[in-house]
Amino acid sequence: MDDWVKELKGGCSILIQDDGKITLLKERPSLQEMYSLLQCDLVQFVPCTVGELGQLEAQIWCDEEGLLRNKPLNTSACASLGNQVYGGHLHGHVLLCAQSE
Repeated sequence: MDDWVKELKGGCSILIQDDGKITLLKERPSLQEMYSLLQCDLVQFVPCTVGELGQLEAQIWCDEEGLLRNKPLNTSACASLGNQVYGGHLHGHVLLCAQSE
């Protein structure tokens, strides 16, 4: 998590795919790019409010309909970010970004 905070402070974003693959993006994607990266039709924004990510005001972006559309539980994202979301579950790909300017 410390590495993620460092990257976010540097303006990078982190894509956590539902298969556990983690990709560092050198900049914050546009909203249109988020739809493509998350492979969804409806994105959900969740502000981080706990710990270092909360202090950084990081943002979680995910598929609003991930559970409804039977996307797999993203165990990597749940392990790292589950304390930021109600119920602790994230389905499908998840994007972690620094606060927009």
